Amino acid sequence: VDTPPSAPPVNSHMKFGKRIDTLSRDAWWASDSINYKQLKKQLKLGGTDRREQAKSEGQFVTALLCEVDKADSFFVRKEQQFEAAMDALEQLEKELKSAFKDVIDHHWQTCGPAASDVDLACTVSLEWAEGHADTSKLAEFFQLCEEVDSLRKFAFLSYVAVTKILKKHDKHSTLSMRDGILAYCQHQPIFTCSSISHLWSRAQRLAG
Repeated sequence: VDTPPSAPPVNSHMKFGKRIDTLSRDAWWASDSINYKQLKKQLKLGGTDRREQAKSEGQFVTALLCEVDKADSFFVRKEQQFEAAMDALEQLEKELKSAFKDVIDHHWQTCGPAASDVDLACTVSLEWAEGHADTSKLAEFFQLCEEVDSLRKFAFLSYVAVTKILKKHDKHSTLSMRDGILAYCQHQPIFTCSSISHLWSRAQRLAG
């Protein structure tokens, strides 16, 4: 099973709820991410009555699985969209590699060998904005790569959110859910990431 990439570093002393907010704040997938804060609130609705506790446990499981399904459905939908975009770009492999060589040459001539990857991205965006048809698809390719990588981060954060909330649940409950829920999650596309890893490999081959 392929695992999602590590998330960008943040303050290690920050609580996970705040960390996930920081990592996803401006992301285009933020509204479809697992609502960790809401699940955390759900854990506090138990009470002392056994019947109320049982009801609360059922509500928590339902809420958690609904959040997993929401994130997984979004992941699959975007993954299929990206695969279709990559299919179209692969039909233009020769043109893309030729355009990439032209941009690299222009980049080095303009910025020199000390220029950064950010400068290269700006070069592509600039030439695209100026209406260079030869680089428009290359800019589209770079944008797709950024979105694929961002979707990988979405998958990583979703997995961490589920494991964290289950750990918090099991710490305060006599009913252990971690193993059963994670066994279910391991069969969901968002947590296997096999297709998105293959998509990333296709992007690397196309850029090679």
